[in-house]
Amino acid sequence: MSDTYPEYIEEFSIEISDFNPIGLTAYIFLPETLPKRNNGIINIQNNDDWCFGWNILGTLHPVKVHSERNPHQLYGAFVGELNMEDIPILVPISTPVYKKFEENNSEISLCVYKWYNKNKCLNFRYITERRGDEYKQINLLVITEDDRSHYCIIKDLHKLGPFLKPAPEVVQKLEEAKHNLLEIKEWETCMEKEYPKKKKAQKEYSKALSAINRKVKDHDHISDDGLDPSHYVSAPGMFNDSLYKSSGTELKLMTNMDEYLTVEKGIHGGMTMSSHRYAKANNPQCLDYESSKPNSWIMYENMNALYSGVMTQYMPTEILGKVDPEEVPDIQSIAPDADIGYTLEVDLEVPVHLHDYFTNYPLAPEKQIVPENWL
Repeated sequence: MSDTYPEYIEEFSIEISDFNPIGLTAYIFLPETLPKRNNGIINIQNNDDWCFGWNILGTLHPVKVHSERNPHQLYGAFVGELNMEDIPILVPISTPVYKKFEENNSEISLCVYKWYNKNKCLNFRYITERRGDEYKQINLLVITEDDRSHYCIIKDLHKLGPFLKPAPEVVQKLEEAKHNLLEIKEWETCMEKEYPKKKKAQKEYSKALSAINRKVKDHDHISDDGLDPSHYVSAPGMFNDSLYKSSGTELKLMTNMDEYLTVEKGIHGGMTMSSHRYAKANNPQCLDYESSKPNSWIMYENMNALYSGVMTQYMPTEILGKVDPEEVPDIQSIAPDADIGYTLEVDLEVPVHLHDYFTNYPLAPEKQIVPENWL
C-alpha cells in the first residue's frame, strides 16, 4: 500500500486555532531585555488577575521545584493568611496601595521595583520603611507590556544589582537642574553680577541630587541579613557580623589566660611563595641536555583565591579544655568538619642536614620576638 495515491481531491482544508495555556490574564512573559537565566526572578504563571497575591504567598512559602507553576495548587491553601481589605484584585502600581497592604499585614515589609525595557534598568517604585528581623521581607518586580502590568518575585536582589539605576525621570530632573546652573554661570560671566534666582536653581539641583542619593540609600537598607552598611567602617566588619548573624553561631569567651595565649601565639602570617632566582632544567626534552648530569625539571605551582579559600574552612567556636597527648587521635583521621578539632602544641626538631633544604620555605614559622643574641 506504500505506493498508493489518490486519483483526485475534492476538498482540502486546514483549520488553525489559537492555543493559550495561560489565557488572557495579567501574566506576562519576562521582557527580552531581562537576562533569561540566573536572574533571581520567579515569574508565577497565574491564570487570573491575582498575581500580586500569588507572588506574596510564593515568597512566604517557597517551593524548591517549579515554583512558578500552578499557583492555585502550590499556594491556594495559604490565601487566608493575607489581609487584602480595600486592596484591588488587580493591584495597580501605586504607593498608597502598597502602604495599605503593609498596614493590613503588619508582619510584612514590602519593596517593589520596576523594570524599564527601553533603558534596560531597574528602578525603585516603593521602598518599605520597616526594618528588622521581625518582618518578612518581600521583594517584587513589576514588568509591563503595553497597558498591562505583572508582578514577579525577586528571589535574589543581588543578581539584579547591576541593573539597578534611578528612574529616567529622576535622572532627567537632575540633568535639567544641572543645565540651568550652567546657563546661570554663563549669564553671570557676561553680566558680571549674580543671577537673581540663583539660590532657587541651586536648591532645585540639590533636591534632584538628593532624590537619587535617597534611592540608593534606601536600596542599601535592603539586605538578606538586615544589616545596614552605613553603620560599618569597612566591608570586612559587616561581613564578619553577617557571618555570625546568618549562621546563628555563638562564640564562647575565653576566660583562661593560658588558652588565650596558646591561640594568640598560633596566629601568624606565613610565606605564600617559594622561588629560586635562577633555575635551569636538564632533561631529554631540553635542547642542551647533558646526559652526564642528573635529570631535573622546573615546576611552577600556584593556588588562586588564598583569602577566600581560607574563609571556607571551619572555625572553632569554643575551647573545651586541654587533653593529654595520648588522648589525641591520629590527626590524619580527623575530618575537616568534625565536631571536635584539636590545636596542637608541639616541639619540632629538624636534623641539621635538612636545614639548607628548608631555607627557602621554613616548615613551621613561629610568631615570636627575636632576641638580640640571635642576630
